[in-house]
Amino acid sequence: MKKIDPFFTTVLLILFCLSTSFFAFDFHLSGLSFEKQKVQILENQVVRLKLKNEALTLKAANFSNRRDIASVQGAKQISFDQIYRAQLQQAIKVSNSEALTFIINRIINNSTDADLLAEAYYQKSVITCQGNFKEQSCLQDIETVVSQFPESKWAAESLVLLSVIYLKLKRFKEAESVMNLVKVEFAKDKDVLQKISRLEKSTQ
Repeated sequence: MKKIDPFFTTVLLILFCLSTSFFAFDFHLSGLSFEKQKVQILENQVVRLKLKNEALTLKAANFSNRRDIASVQGAKQISFDQIYRAQLQQAIKVSNSEALTFIINRIINNSTDADLLAEAYYQKSVITCQGNFKEQSCLQDIETVVSQFPESKWAAESLVLLSVIYLKLKRFKEAESVMNLVKVEFAKDKDVLQKISRLEKSTQ
């Protein structure tokens, strides 16, 4: 029986050790890679959860703000605009010019109701045009109503008022021109057309 070469044995032993180390190291690296993947997945999940939580927080905050704003606007319309309208009508009914001027200014400075604002500006023009008459101020107040609220009934009433002013000033052509404009632009408003008809008859 031949004796095994020590050199050959040593080489085989070294190769065996290297292969064992390689597989052990590879297994270790595989384990580390797997652990790293797990950690990465968990980190991604945490990030997604954080983003989702932030989105829900922002959504809840926006919803709360909208509710707060809506409730404030609703309260303003109920608590103030309706009160302003009632006070305005009462001042007109009792012909209290001081109270009327006060409530008109309150509406102009505080209200967001377009129809109420139009009425307030119209009543302001009535005071200006029928009180201590100043033509320029009167025309400016009428122009404000007509230009800012052109489709409201108060624009029509303002033009009727302007027709009356022109007739009093004996500016008949201008009065006729305004009355014709009213008949065209507010052809469906029977009340306004009746007022124009009475004005036309008064000039005959």
